[in-house]
Amino acid sequence: MKLSSFVAIAAVIGGSFLIPNPAEARNGWVYVTSDRNGAANYMRYLGRSGSIATILSKWSDIPEEQIIKYNCSTWMKQVERGPWKPIYPGSNADTKARKVC
Repeated sequence: MKLSSFVAIAAVIGGSFLIPNPAEARNGWVYVTSDRNGAANYMRYLGRSGSIATILSKWSDIPEEQIIKYNCSTWMKQVERGPWKPIYPGSNADTKARKVC
């Protein structure tokens, strides 16, 4: 085998390790965080309109789901058509907003 062929094969095999594997979200729900009691929080991305990103949020210990909108330009959130509130650093809302914005 020529040296050039060996280098080409090694480059193809080595390059395959550099390609990232996609995250698994088979049903659309993505784990975000958990609370002090161990309940897990999941979110499903619904869409985006301009700077407004919309998700569906669900806690593992509560049967209801919430629609939450994040304004990525002003860093504010709106829960179920309520008032817009600021997103504070280190909060669960901050974690979700960083994933969708």
